[in-house]
Amino acid sequence: MLTLITGSLGTGKTALMVKLLTEHSSYPDSAVVVGVREWQGGGAYYALPGQDVLKNQALIDEIGKLPGTVYVVDEAKKIWPSRIAGKPVPEFIDSHLAESRSIAQDWIFTAQAPTQIDVALRRLIGRHIHLELTPFGVKYSESGQIREDLKFTRDESRKYDFPKESLKLYRSDDGVTDSHKKGLSLPKRLIYLGLLMVFLISIVAYFASNSTIFKSVVGMDGEKKEVQKTTETKKEGISQSQATKTASFDILPITHAPNHYYYAPRDPAIPELAKAPRIPVACVSSATRCICYDQYSQRIEEISLKRCKDFIDNKNRLAFARDQVKRPEKSQTTY
Repeated sequence: MLTLITGSLGTGKTALMVKLLTEHSSYPDSAVVVGVREWQGGGAYYALPGQDVLKNQALIDEIGKLPGTVYVVDEAKKIWPSRIAGKPVPEFIDSHLAESRSIAQDWIFTAQAPTQIDVALRRLIGRHIHLELTPFGVKYSESGQIREDLKFTRDESRKYDFPKESLKLYRSDDGVTDSHKKGLSLPKRLIYLGLLMVFLISIVAYFASNSTIFKSVVGMDGEKKEVQKTTETKKEGISQSQATKTASFDILPITHAPNHYYYAPRDPAIPELAKAPRIPVACVSSATRCICYDQYSQRIEEISLKRCKDFIDNKNRLAFARDQVKRPEKSQTTY
């Protein structure tokens, strides 16, 4: 299988490549290391002749055909750089790497980006690992095919634990080595920014809790909710009373009324909604009957005869006397 490890400087590409090499079943007896600086591990080691691509390719043509061998190549762009359109495909890629699986070879390459290496080599990659430096550490992403756009799904990514043991087998850049030995940490500016935000939130919360304006706003909200609740209760009572509107405005008969005529209120819980009592304001009498009218100029049908006579005679105007009930033992009817 051909594996490509990409990532910017300082993410630990070479360290991961060394880790994969030491975990391979062919290491160290059948391992070839190419281009790793000051290699101190097992297997055969070859340094690249220089920056001349043709010389580097000639070295690979010479050592790269051993069956059952694992090869690691650091900075593969020095051997197979991105090819200009129209140029022929390197023979080693076309004739050997394309058939490397048939002779049980495994190759592991590193590059900063997939586009830095030959497009023909990219098409042969069967495992692509990308290391990305973030404010929270290095993110590890892996796919079963080349991702030239370096876009991976969330399921393909996870946090990367730097293999510090790999640093014992080669010499990395001093800055990279020191940072990974100490461990990757959050930038200081992010730490200071987080502390500043916590401090400001604490100050605002303290003054808000002691502010009279804040308390008054909270109190007003409570009062508004209470008034709203009371209003809704009254509306419910009124709506219930409207269902019996006809019965609510019926005049109670005198046999069921107290000492005056009155209208029943819409809502018994709110008696002030009842209409004013019916008070006789004018009465007329004849030899056979006596009639009274209320303040609405309506005839009071059920007023007693005695009460009507008393009103005409200007007697006991505030009281509403009633006719006496006829008694069988008396011959005369008393009013």
